[in-house]
Amino acid sequence: MNQTAIMIAEFLTNLFRLYFIAGFIFTIPFVLFGIQKLDHYAQWERGFGKIINGIIFRCLITPGLCAFWPLFGLRLIRKKGVPSERNAHRQLAKQN
Repeated sequence: MNQTAIMIAEFLTNLFRLYFIAGFIFTIPFVLFGIQKLDHYAQWERGFGKIINGIIFRCLITPGLCAFWPLFGLRLIRKKGVPSERNAHRQLAKQN
């Protein structure tokens, strides 16, 4: 096999690995502390069942956060909350 192709493949693999390691490093504190700044429904609540639900929710969103961590980081820096949907129905409701 061509040596250049192997070097390119190794470079891309290392870049991909580095991206997800950085995503995982971002995700851990974000899941524990930052998510409630963006989404008020993700607050930790008291009670055994609600804490378990919070842990399950955070485990479910962890892979997506590792993949899309730059977007969530920007949203956290800009201090924007839940995105609002813009469609024809909402625009008509605002006009009336």
